[in-house]
Amino acid sequence: MKKICFILGHYFKYSKGGAELQAFFIGKELLKKYEIHYIFIKPQKFDEKKIESIEDGFFLHRLNNYNFGIFGKFLFLNYYEIYRYLNNIKPELVYQRGGRSHLGIVANWCKKKGKKLILGVSMDKNCSKKNILNLKKNLLTYPCNIINGFFTFNGIKNTDVIIAQTKHQQHLLKENFNKDSVLITNGLPVPKPPFKKADPPIISWIANIKHLKQPEIFLKLAENCKNLNIKFLYAG
Repeated sequence: MKKICFILGHYFKYSKGGAELQAFFIGKELLKKYEIHYIFIKPQKFDEKKIESIEDGFFLHRLNNYNFGIFGKFLFLNYYEIYRYLNNIKPELVYQRGGRSHLGIVANWCKKKGKKLILGVSMDKNCSKKNILNLKKNLLTYPCNIINGFFTFNGIKNTDVIIAQTKHQQHLLKENFNKDSVLITNGLPVPKPPFKKADPPIISWIANIKHLKQPEIFLKLAENCKNLNIKFLYAG
């Protein structure tokens, strides 16, 4: 059976996020025809013994967590770990989600081995050189961000296929990196019918509570609709 390797910052079971969820959905479908391997960073403050080698049908491979707090996340230090895992797995295809510096490491491996690499963009800042470098924080993170940025730029340049979530992301990739991309919006498995709407209707907001998600807009919507027979559900 041919192998596909996913490389993300986190695995959905141990760290919930949109990128992790979408990768999980894609991986579950691919399990029907392929052997799927997951390479991800070990969660901080988590008992590693609780992480199995095989979960949900996926083979799991853990990377060391090089988070040095105020000095940044030195993701490029996973270089030899990623190479070792990929050499052992020998995948036909590698899927990296998020465009972090791991992308550059994987791109180098794929180029040497003649394998294909797909990048799945998870947010707009993955398409911007300025945001990838992230030099706005402070002087302490500059060395880390510059090195991580170098690996990320190299990865985007050498990716075989880039999947964007929106037309805006496609525009940013073309403008910043002169790279074409395929537009595939996020998906969600459709539950089995019959479907029955709640009474009163429910409007929900479910996402990580981050500034870029703009949760305050949902709160403003709820405030403006307080006189209507609608229930608002806020889950962060």
